Amino acid sequence: NCPVGLSYDRIELEHTGVTLAQMKNVEVVINGKPVMTFKDGARIEAINDYYGRPKTAGFLTLHFARPEMKTLEQGRLTSLGTVDVATLAVNIDIDAGAAAPVIKAHAVQSEPAPLGAFIKVREFQFDASVAGELEISTLPRGPRILAAHFFKADISKLDVELDSQKVFSASKVLGQSIQNTYGRVPQSASATHFDTALE
Repeated sequence: NCPVGLSYDRIELEHTGVTLAQMKNVEVVINGKPVMTFKDGARIEAINDYYGRPKTAGFLTLHFARPEMKTLEQGRLTSLGTVDVATLAVNIDIDAGAAAPVIKAHAVQSEPAPLGAFIKVREFQFDASVAGELEISTLPRGPRILAAHFFKADISKLDVELDSQKVFSASKVLGQSIQNTYGRVPQSASATHFDTALE
């Protein structure tokens, strides 16, 4: 459970005796509703790596502010304001194989603000057991999609359609080249990325 009042720029999870892969089903929960869900700590680190965010061994960072943005104002736009929030929690399931798990949470905070704009992360599974073209028609609708990270190693091309209009089409290597231009670090061995906010 996290105290409310100030804004959260990030939460640093200092950990020993447990690997990132053993930190399962990580959730950030606001007022009892999950707003960020991740398969495990390794997935969080892979997304952080894509954005080129700094990291330190023994720490896993949940970013709310975005250090990869060009100005402090842009970066803090998505800080998690908690003035009007009743409860904020981070939930983690620890795998039974963890030797002697110890996790300490440290918050990096800024001035008080209402909840406002923030980044939601939803992770879901899709069946991709066959070769060839695969259509995923179950992407969430409603809020703006800043990025989609497809964690499957053998994707060769990505097309994105919005209301039957193609809005993005690129081979994996072309997409990575474009993302590299904007300072992203594509996780090519394990994922293919679709990023609408490169600038």
